[in-house]
Amino acid sequence: MLKRILHISVIFLAVWAVGSTGCDLVLCKQPPTEVHAVCDPNQPTCGGGSSDPAPDFINDAAVDIGVYAPDDIPARLVLRVPNEGRLHVPDDTVLSYLTTPPASGPHFETPAETGYYCQPLNPGHWVHSLEHGYCVLLYDESYPQAALAKSMLSVLPFLFPPSPTFGNVKLIVTPYKGLVHPFCMVTWNRQYFLDDLDLIAMTDFYSQYIDMSPELIP
Repeated sequence: MLKRILHISVIFLAVWAVGSTGCDLVLCKQPPTEVHAVCDPNQPTCGGGSSDPAPDFINDAAVDIGVYAPDDIPARLVLRVPNEGRLHVPDDTVLSYLTTPPASGPHFETPAETGYYCQPLNPGHWVHSLEHGYCVLLYDESYPQAALAKSMLSVLPFLFPPSPTFGNVKLIVTPYKGLVHPFCMVTWNRQYFLDDLDLIAMTDFYSQYIDMSPELIP
């Protein structure tokens, strides 16, 4: 418990230090290199797994997202998102998902790495990261709360706790348009929306759901 409190305190101090400078830190992660025509999208399986939905075996108190209308999804509630399979597709494929933002589904051959991406990262890369047990923190810059938080968000991949299984931080931060709330944390089959930058709530969600995915990979 003490270790967790100390870690949260470090995050708050770092975020305060960044915010108090009044400037943006340039800590932009470069997107993955594209790999075209690796997989045939007409095949039912390709590399990572089947295009068919897979059962959700996570035992938690998440609420089924289907209970809510798309424009009425609440904040501060862990949502269970229907699985959309694990098909690998070429990196020039135009992807579409049943849920916004996606929490599973077809994805590119190359996953995204931990980091803060200044430009919107293609979901085809970070959905693959979800499959590896990562957490993705999305923010919609059309909301003032998210636009003003960019400097603070940029340091989080350096400060969130490491995976207890692999020892590396598994957090990706990227802009994303069309969210029903300013912030959304996504892991495999789970979403968690927030209206403000609540670092305790974000860290709790991240710590609970990283590495709960089909492929346990650092």
